[in-house]
Amino acid sequence: MKLFLLLFVLFSNLAFCQEEKIEKILILPRDAVHQGDYFAVNTNIEISGEITGDAYLFGQQIVIDGKVKGDVVVFGGTVDISGEVEGSVRAVGAQVLILGSVGRNVSLIGGNAQILYPSKISGSLVCVAGNCDLAAFIGKSAKVFSSNLRVSGEISENLNAHVGDLRLTSNAKIGGNLQYSSNAIAFIDPSAQIQGETIHHPSAFRNLMKGQWLEGFYFVSRIAGILMNFLFSFVVGWVLIRFYPKKLQEVLSAFNKHPFKAFLAGLVVIILLPIVSLLLLITILGAPFALALMGFFVIFFYAAKTIPILAVANKYLTKLKLKPNSLSIFALGLFLYFLIVRIPYVGFFVALASLLCGVGSSAVARMKKR
Repeated sequence: MKLFLLLFVLFSNLAFCQEEKIEKILILPRDAVHQGDYFAVNTNIEISGEITGDAYLFGQQIVIDGKVKGDVVVFGGTVDISGEVEGSVRAVGAQVLILGSVGRNVSLIGGNAQILYPSKISGSLVCVAGNCDLAAFIGKSAKVFSSNLRVSGEISENLNAHVGDLRLTSNAKIGGNLQYSSNAIAFIDPSAQIQGETIHHPSAFRNLMKGQWLEGFYFVSRIAGILMNFLFSFVVGWVLIRFYPKKLQEVLSAFNKHPFKAFLAGLVVIILLPIVSLLLLITILGAPFALALMGFFVIFFYAAKTIPILAVANKYLTKLKLKPNSLSIFALGLFLYFLIVRIPYVGFFVALASLLCGVGSSAVARMKKR
């Protein structure tokens, strides 16, 4: 899931740069009070006022030095939170800096993550970053995945770290246990305070010898498959948006006007395709055509699901001031689609319905043109 978030940020930031409308800085002034949830998509976003609900922010440079009474969900190139958040913070960015207070939990993914004094996190922390500097007060436990982790703050409960290098300075205080997985021994200043046990797990080689690498390999292979599926779908959608806008609009129009008809047409195509392919395979001359037909439909199925994704995104995500049929709205719609299809049972039917509607929309558009 977190890898999806990181990928989405990379794609959406690229898309934002291509939108001509998103140029100015979007500011919520210091004396302003926004009632309810706040949605913002822009290149630069500054929240200096007060938001009574949750904040959902998508941009390249995002600064929050005001107050948010709900949760904060932020995707950006640079994220700077120096204000007050009464709920939880979920952040993804190349550079993430937290200097303010958070009333509940923090979950973040970043190239570099800095959680510095005088920031205070009342709940727990989960951090995935290339480099992490932790100098804040953490009210509960902290879990960090990082190449380099430096701790100079106070963690009330346990610290669980999976790191390349770990350093605890003289100001570090850990109220519970310190557990870390690393091939290197941590540098712990003699003045650092650790109330519980310090447990070192030399991760890689020992787990390999125990056979635990099989579970890791299976997990990594699943994640890699999901990422490749996401990347391929994104590229297919980009090609359709960039090079075939007129044909794409025709198919979208067919889906919007006749969604049930598109669903039935897609069902007919899916049923007939194996039958036609089988009939061709049993003939000598038809076998190459059958193989070519199946290969074509594999690519076509990937392209087909972009139709309902883009249609639904155009209908509901334009409230975020995204341009219909743009790369940015497709990236966000595709990201949400991949989250939904990971839900057990529900995801299967959503994926199946998207496939059938996409295939059927193409067929309906083709018949109308004729």
